[in-house]
Amino acid sequence: MTADSFFLEIPAVAVYLGTARSFSSQIARHAGFDEPTVEDVKLAVSEACAGSVGPLGSNGRVVVRSSLEPRLVAFEVEGTGDFAADGSQEGPARIDLIRTLFPDTSFARHEGLTTVRFTLPLGG
Repeated sequence: MTADSFFLEIPAVAVYLGTARSFSSQIARHAGFDEPTVEDVKLAVSEACAGSVGPLGSNGRVVVRSSLEPRLVAFEVEGTGDFAADGSQEGPARIDLIRTLFPDTSFARHEGLTTVRFTLPLGG
């Protein structure tokens, strides 16, 4: 069985966060998750995206990927956000929130991009 893959690229501007939330919630519903889990997915994806947004007119992009695999659903958010590089409390709070919702969350930084990844098990 091959995985279903989904991809969304949005400008790194706050007004597009709703698009990322809608995208991620539709994937979670498609995978059969209950509404509380769908809301958790929306929140985690939104917070991961928000870590990369800039002011209106900025040139950055945020990419949201998801794959439905036989036993799990994976979400990845990639953007220029560094979450904690500026020393603000906002970055660590986002990390803590996402990890509270999905303990297997990982953060990777490569070539100026940060990738946030988390998975949800299917069927139980």
